[in-house]
Amino acid sequence: MVCGFGGLILVVIYIIWEFRVKKNKRKQFGSYYSSSGKWALLFQKSSAYQETILVQDTEHADRYFVIDLWKDIDSFRSFKREYTEEYEAMDKKCEEFTEEERCLGFFASTETRKSQNNKRIP
Repeated sequence: MVCGFGGLILVVIYIIWEFRVKKNKRKQFGSYYSSSGKWALLFQKSSAYQETILVQDTEHADRYFVIDLWKDIDSFRSFKREYTEEYEAMDKKCEEFTEEERCLGFFASTETRKSQNNKRIP
């Protein structure tokens, strides 16, 4: 996504994850993957982290998507290198909540947006 704030332009990437969550582990899953969950708290150690969005499939209650927003892919990769131990420990812990985990990829918006002063941003 491209966002304009005055003269400042921010490029945001979306990292999208798909999960199949065990029925008896949904509450614990949410405590890690929600916008105020343990992953978000870890990610907040980086100024490049923007937010986490957790959504649940309305037709398949065990299916969730997690969307992590970062300034750019290099910042996310740097974060993973710097916090490898914490990241891997939490990732291992979270395996007990899920049947399946899959990274769908790294995405950027293809739309142009208007800045606050209504000028188009490429």
